[in-house]
Amino acid sequence: MSDLALCEAAVAFWVLGATWALHMYAYRVASALTLTGETLMWRAPRRTRCVDIADLVAIRPAYGGVGDGGIEALELADGTRLLLMVRKGLQDFAAELAARRPGITIEFGLYPRSCERLQFRTGFSRGTPP
Repeated sequence: MSDLALCEAAVAFWVLGATWALHMYAYRVASALTLTGETLMWRAPRRTRCVDIADLVAIRPAYGGVGDGGIEALELADGTRLLLMVRKGLQDFAAELAARRPGITIEFGLYPRSCERLQFRTGFSRGTPP
């Protein structure tokens, strides 16, 4: 394989990876959640979705827990998984969600537990969305 072909393959691989990351973080991974009454609003930078909290089944690490990359999944009764970035306040938010939706399964990996000790702004809110 020539140097030019190897360089072209590396550029194509990089462009593919950047496109995938842009898609994931713009459309599929929520950066904010708002809990209003019996409705959960899930917001990614380019997409918003509202779900009834009665449809929520679980909050789990999206990719198995170890090396999860700070991504959790909200699992719905129909099998849909809504991805969200782990931020400070997630455990408090999950506790409030569990109070409103008894029977929901909540599992956290190491990263979400460690985020609670960091002094960053929370990405979760209650009440009317901004």
